[in-house]
Amino acid sequence: MRIQRFLGELCIFKHRASATENEHRAAQHIYQLMRSIGLVAEIDEFRSQKRMTWELVSVLLFFLIETFFYFYSPLIAVISGVIGTVLFIGYFTILFKPFAPLFRMAKSNNVIGKILNVDAPFKIILTAHYDTARSGPMWHPKRVTSFRFNFLLGLFLIFLLLLLSILKLIAISGIVFDILVVLIGIFILAQIATLIYQSQGVPVEGASD
Repeated sequence: MRIQRFLGELCIFKHRASATENEHRAAQHIYQLMRSIGLVAEIDEFRSQKRMTWELVSVLLFFLIETFFYFYSPLIAVISGVIGTVLFIGYFTILFKPFAPLFRMAKSNNVIGKILNVDAPFKIILTAHYDTARSGPMWHPKRVTSFRFNFLLGLFLIFLLLLLSILKLIAISGIVFDILVVLIGIFILAQIATLIYQSQGVPVEGASD
């Protein structure tokens, strides 16, 4: 089948990790294929990270700072928590990414193919990854399916941490609250450690993603 042949051709590049030469070559291959089947194709170049780690780690550090100052300066904890929460939400949306210029220094590509039909009553948009992930615990098949749960859990915990910091600021605290803050801090530290470990993984070869 043609799809199987196309996948086999992509796998010739072995890995296609983001912002690498193999990824650029794969983009050119997909571009030529799109043109060969009659699509209006273009390559959209954008800035990306070679390691999708450090931008998110820099955001999570604000919550570690919040955890530390919860016990020593609740005002600093609240300020750090508010900044971290805004950055966290911005990172996972297109609303607010002030750290992006600091980390997204490499070139990557999207490949866009269009069927031009001005009389079409509606549009259908199909998207897919053609790059490959790096080996590590985050991309283990058993963990990939829990991404949404992990994101929602993290969002819940950072809001809970901010609430606890605000309560501490207005002199509402207790041993249970303190234990919760410590546990959240450990969770955040574990996430940072996992991200850093993941960034050292080798690109997965084959048809990953």
